[in-house]
This record gives sequence, structure tokens and C-alpha cells, in this order.
Amino acid sequence: MISLLPNLGIPAFRSLAGGFRAIIAFSLMVPISPLFAQKPGAAEEKANRVVRIVTAGDPKRAIEAPKAGLAGSSRTGTGFRLIAGLANPEMFSFESTRSKGTYLRHHLWKIEVAERPDDPIMQKDFDWEATFKIVKVEGDVVMLEAGNRPGEFITIEPEGRYALAPGKNEPLRTQFKLIDK
Repeated sequence: MISLLPNLGIPAFRSLAGGFRAIIAFSLMVPISPLFAQKPGAAEEKANRVVRIVTAGDPKRAIEAPKAGLAGSSRTGTGFRLIAGLANPEMFSFESTRSKGTYLRHHLWKIEVAERPDDPIMQKDFDWEATFKIVKVEGDVVMLEAGNRPGEFITIEPEGRYALAPGKNEPLRTQFKLIDK
């Protein structure tokens, strides 16, 4: 029987051995950011638009993605089609406007643009690496949290490359604006 954990509001079930067990996967699927509406399909409402990902602290610095390879910075930035997440439709994926079927993703803690593989087994990992939660900070400032690595965000490195890192303590390196292109 599914119920809520007392005083926490977390879905749980009573195990055969007695006691409650929290359903952890459920908490990862429920968007907690105010950017999302609290209903199914909320991501689709915000998706299907082309944006530039600009650093909040320096609007002249945007994510520049080659057709494939590591993402860097530039003044103009690459346009990304904001779509419902490949791995979780309540989150988002960023498809490059330069090359259809290529997505912004994290791989080995580096941010890159890569083509989605045809192999279904490889697609599953790729889809999670290319799925992000948009966490609203304030106003139009957001942080881009990895869908499969809670607490790790796209972060700009000093040399202008982007990486995935725990970022709550470095707002100037982890906060962005999604500017319509």
C-alpha cells in the first residue's frame, strides 16, 4: 500500500517486514523548481523554443558548442532547442541548432555536444547525460542540474570550458540565463 511518510509528505510503501520504505525514485521525478508547473507535461509547455545559455554574471559569455566536442564560451553562443528531457520528460534536454540530433550533455564531468547514438543500450546512458533540471534561482536566473546527478550543475571553468560540478557554493560560475534566440 502506498502512503505518505508521516510529517514528510514523501510517498512510501509498507514493506512485508513492517515499517515504511521511501520511494526515492519518486522524489527525483517530481520537479521541485518553481520554473515547473506541478502537473504532468509541464516541461513540454516550456520546451520547443530556441535559447542561448548565457552566464548570469557576464551576459557576453555564452555556451558555444561546436558540431561535436567540448563546449566553450563565446559572445554569441550556440542556439539550443529546449526540448522535453530525453530521459525524463519533466526535465529538459538542449539540442544544438547547428546539427540535428546532437545534444548538450555531461560526460566524464565535461560538458560537450555529441550525437545521440543509435544503439539502444548506449542511448539510455546518453539520454540521462543529456537531461537537465532547470532550477530557478531568482528572476530569470537558473542553474542547470544534471538529471542523473542531483546536486551537480553545469559550471564554467576559469579557462572558459564547462564542466559538471557541485555548484551551490559558486553562484557566479553556475548561474545562467536562457535567452530566446
